[in-house]
Amino acid sequence: MEDSSGVGVIDKAALLLSHLENGPSSLSNLVAATGISRPTAHRLASALIVHRIIARDDEGRYCLGPRLTELSRAANGDTLAVLAASILTQLCEVTGESAQLFDRQGDVRRCLAAVDRSEGLRDTVPVGSELSMRAGSAAQVLMAWLPQATRAELLVGARFCSTDVAVVRERGWAHSVGQRETGVCSVSAPVFAGVAFHRSDESRIPVAAISVSGPIQRMTADPGSLHAESVVRAAAQLSALLSP
Repeated sequence: MEDSSGVGVIDKAALLLSHLENGPSSLSNLVAATGISRPTAHRLASALIVHRIIARDDEGRYCLGPRLTELSRAANGDTLAVLAASILTQLCEVTGESAQLFDRQGDVRRCLAAVDRSEGLRDTVPVGSELSMRAGSAAQVLMAWLPQATRAELLVGARFCSTDVAVVRERGWAHSVGQRETGVCSVSAPVFAGVAFHRSDESRIPVAAISVSGPIQRMTADPGSLHAESVVRAAAQLSALLSP
C-alpha cells in the first residue's frame, strides 16, 4: 500500500476515504477499488459511520460524512474571518446594522467575525460566541442544506419548523424576529465554498452564514424585505473569494 503509516487499520480507513472522494460508492465497489476484503471494508465503514466520518446516502451507498465538513470548517475559521472582514464592514455600512459571520459546530453556531453598528441601539455578538442552532436566521441557513437526518435532530426543540427550513432552502435566505432574543431581528444567507448558489442543489453544505442583526424598531417585523438582497450579495462575494 502506498504511503503506508505502518498502522494497517488507519491506512485502510484512509484508503476508503480516498475512494469516496470520487463520490458515493456501494460496498462492492469499495472492495473492488481498494482491494480491502469485504468483511474488513464493511467493518471499517460501519465504525466510521458511528463517528460520522462516513455516511449513507438515500440509495444506501457509502459517502463522506458530515464530520469531515465540520472539521474543515474549524480548520478554516480564521481564513474565513480574514476574507470576510471587508465584506462585513461594507454590509454594516449598507444596512446600518451589525453584521456577523457564523459557522456550525455540532448543535451550536460560532461567531467567526463581526462588525458592529458604530452608534445607537445595536445587536452585538462577540467573536467566539456560541449560539444555539435552534433559533435565529443564521441557524436556519446553516441547517437548511444539512442531511435530512441531521436536520431532523436539530429541529427538535427549535423555534422554527421543517417548513421554515424548506422555504430557506428554496429562496436562499432566512430572517427571524425575536427567535434568539426578544426584540432582535436578523437576516442571513449561506456562504458556499467557491461556487455560485444553486437553490436546487441540496448536495452542498454552506461553510458559513453571513448575517445582519438589529432591533425590531429599525428592522421591522419583516426584516427580509429590507436587507435580504444586501445579505445575499455579501454572501455571494465571500463565496467567490473561497474559489480554488
